[in-house]
Amino acid sequence: MKNLKKTIAGLGTGTLVFSGAYVANAQDINGGADLPVYGISASISKVPTLELGGGQFYQVQNKLRLNPDVESTGVKIMNENGEEFLLEQQNGSTYVGGEIKYSEMYIAYWPESNKYEPVPVLLQGPMNIGHINFGNGSTALDAADRQILSAMADEIEHTGLKSVYMVGRADSSGSSESNLKISYKRVLAAEKYLRQHLAGMGITDVIINIEYMGDMTAKSKPDSEDRRVDVIIYPKL
Repeated sequence: MKNLKKTIAGLGTGTLVFSGAYVANAQDINGGADLPVYGISASISKVPTLELGGGQFYQVQNKLRLNPDVESTGVKIMNENGEEFLLEQQNGSTYVGGEIKYSEMYIAYWPESNKYEPVPVLLQGPMNIGHINFGNGSTALDAADRQILSAMADEIEHTGLKSVYMVGRADSSGSSESNLKISYKRVLAAEKYLRQHLAGMGITDVIINIEYMGDMTAKSKPDSEDRRVDVIIYPKL
């Protein structure tokens, strides 16, 4: 296990492959012969981790992608510091437990043969980690909103995805002009709380972009689901 960082550097791969337009420190994994034997596929959980007051938070899950031609018995997934990550079986799939930082490097290690293989991280697009919900005409955060935003801040820290896109929305009640103003005030309130909460955690290098759409995506009849702020996270590139 000595000189692990040097060993990883010698593997000649980065760790981040971002599906879509963004690629950073990425290994080309599209060529069949060069396909890595392991990969970590990161995506949003299928069910909310937290539901409060109409809002929802979805955690990022890290699924281990396996090459079926490679022996997986006894393999360990590690970062460059030699920290081992727990492998968990769920519904026939293998997930990597712990905090996967998308700026770090990972390897598959077979102790018996002292063999190493690179483990790139594939992000399945920007991560829509959920939304907070508002009462009719309200632009103020309540306790449920703050709890969900706090969970989102923790996820930003755990994943290292430090670009944030927040979108304020309104339902179809009221005029288009007033709904645009309401959606603006909602996203400003959410952005302010998230930024302050992150700063309290010692995280000050997050880039937050906001947008407000009024009732442009709202249903024809007023619906509480349309009174929300969506939160999406992705890498700083």
